[in-house]
Amino acid sequence: MRLWFALVVLPPAPRPRAVRPTPESADRSRPAPHAVSADYREFYRGRAVMITGGLGFIGSNLARQLVDLGADVLLVDSLIPDYGGNLFNIDGIADRLRVNVADVRQQTHDELPGARPRR
Repeated sequence: MRLWFALVVLPPAPRPRAVRPTPESADRSRPAPHAVSADYREFYRGRAVMITGGLGFIGSNLARQLVDLGADVLLVDSLIPDYGGNLFNIDGIADRLRVNVADVRQQTHDELPGARPRR
């Protein structure tokens, strides 16, 4: 059984407007697409983001977007062969993020093969 987790930190939603726009003003009430992109770019610039399952299809595409927005991205993936994680999925952005190969289902480091028991 594969558990999928993805953590995405989004900026706060804009407050709803008190006045409903009329059809004539509807085009002016929407922000320009570049303004929204600038808001997200500013929000994610330098922000630490961890993506579990980050070497799979969804996680790696999310990582690409966040790296492009300037986020400090950490990918966590178990790289279990049947689950779809592959280092090829981050080809081209591997030098702009960090990868941690680990299984989030593992409770402690004691469960690792060859780990020393706790005292």
